[in-house]
Amino acid sequence: MRFPLATMLVLIAACAGQQRKSRVAIHCEPPEAEVTVDGMPYGSAVDYAGANRILLAPGRHMLELRAHGLVETRRLEVGPEDDITVNVALRAAQGAAR
Repeated sequence: MRFPLATMLVLIAACAGQQRKSRVAIHCEPPEAEVTVDGMPYGSAVDYAGANRILLAPGRHMLELRAHGLVETRRLEVGPEDDITVNVALRAAQGAAR
C-alpha cells in the first residue's frame, strides 16, 4: 500500500509528539488545597487523591499546594510512565505568628 508523502509526514510527526506521560496522585491535608504545576492551575488536591491523576511529561516540574495562607512547594523529577504519589500536610511553621 502506498501513502502520499504528506500523509506519512503527518503520521511521523504525530507519533513523535506522543510522550509516555507520568501519573501523579496528590494526598494533601487539607484536601481543598489548590494545586499548580509549573505555574498552571490544576484544581484542588482532592481531585487527584482517588483514581484521577495529573499527567506530566517526563522531566522536572514544580508542584505547589496552597490553602489558608499556607504554601508547600515540591520539585518533582518524573520519568516516562512513572506512577507516583505526593503526600503533603500544609502546616504553619513552628513559632509563626497566628
